[in-house]
Amino acid sequence: MTLRQTMTTALRLIAMGFPVFLLFSCTGTLTKTFITPALDSMQEQSDLELVCEGTPSYLLMIDSLIAGHPHDPEMLTIGAQAYSGYIGAMIECDKSAARVQAMAGKAHRYGTSLLAELLSIDANDDFQSFGDKLQRADEDDAGELFWAAFALVVWVQQQEGAPAAMAWLGKIELLLLKIIELDEEVEMGGAHFLLGGYYGSRPVMFGGDPRRSRHHFQRALEISSRRMLIYQTIYAETYGRLTMNRQLHNALLEEVLDFPLSSYPPNMLANQIAKRKARRLLADGFFTE
Repeated sequence: MTLRQTMTTALRLIAMGFPVFLLFSCTGTLTKTFITPALDSMQEQSDLELVCEGTPSYLLMIDSLIAGHPHDPEMLTIGAQAYSGYIGAMIECDKSAARVQAMAGKAHRYGTSLLAELLSIDANDDFQSFGDKLQRADEDDAGELFWAAFALVVWVQQQEGAPAAMAWLGKIELLLLKIIELDEEVEMGGAHFLLGGYYGSRPVMFGGDPRRSRHHFQRALEISSRRMLIYQTIYAETYGRLTMNRQLHNALLEEVLDFPLSSYPPNMLANQIAKRKARRLLADGFFTE
């Protein structure tokens, strides 16, 4: 099923008030039939504008399913993944900051709800309590925890330094380190990538750590076989610029631009977004003397 077909189906179901869902014996059947294939299809799309236009209908379907099953970790994972993933496309499609923040808020809601269902973590838990509850996680939780973490990272990025968001940073770091402990290869080394950005996005005096940043980015590139281009792009934007390493910065971005999108279809959408960002980074004159 193509993305366009899936979105059309979603619109029809929404227009019908979702009575068709009664034909399915359980949410799992619907997830396997429509939701998961749509996520896979979306990642293989090369038409970014189509994704920006069509995804809201798909998100409405997900919201309705979660409303009916608010404690289902599988549905909450899909919600966190879909909303946090859509934000990258929204930014490239020049959607308003207000709309991006609204989507980030929904990603945060599903991410924190997922943590609550998996590990009884409350959004107001202090750092110690958060860390203690993380110890309950096992290897089977790694994938769901990654999407909770990713949703929280995306939300923090859109909060422009708000205290409530900054209070999550230490917890997110703990969460990502726990994911690596459980399964460092989950989602193509995604936890390593996020930690690379975390340690490489701030000066040392404000908690940055270039050495750890480089380690995590390098490990993410190894695990992903360098096929997730956003890793190279953010590696250049954070660590490359933090350390003023112009040679590494430009080499990473040129690698992104030279990568043929068709060589790895499962990452088509994310890689196209990475290429657009790489072009901007090379053109913005950061290293101009």
